[in-house]
Amino acid sequence: MSPPHRLRSRAAGRGIGLPEALIALAVLTLALIGALRWQAIAHHGAGVAAERTEAVWLAQQALERLRGFTTLEPEPGRFSFADIESAEDTLPGRTTRFTVRRNVTPDPAARSKQVLVTVSWDDRTGASRQVALHSVIDGALPEHSATLGLPWAPSPLALPARPAVPSQ
Repeated sequence: MSPPHRLRSRAAGRGIGLPEALIALAVLTLALIGALRWQAIAHHGAGVAAERTEAVWLAQQALERLRGFTTLEPEPGRFSFADIESAEDTLPGRTTRFTVRRNVTPDPAARSKQVLVTVSWDDRTGASRQVALHSVIDGALPEHSATLGLPWAPSPLALPARPAVPSQ
């Protein structure tokens, strides 16, 4: 049972004063400012990651276009291995413009071309960013590449006959 109202302490019924309320408001304000700052940092990081993802996708697309040649020698209306050359393009992105550079170095001894695709851009803060992918494109006829997917079938003519277990 609670004591009668007149027996309670006067301090218990007064509540909080102005200094306590101001201190609580200052602490709450600092906590909100900190949370907003972390949200801004996370938003910036997500934007940079999205731009980097788009740049990697553009570099992969450039490499796939180069790998899509259909003949070795130039022919009208067809993309050939001989058409794979160094070039530079500027492409629009969702939030910025990307510069895609292809640096092609032929290797006549190996009948291949080394390709370095570099995608560069300025992010939302104006900082320069860059992504680079390196690949080697073989000069084999495209129809021969299908043989890589065929299973190997052993032939008695291909392997010398020898015992499965070595003799002692």
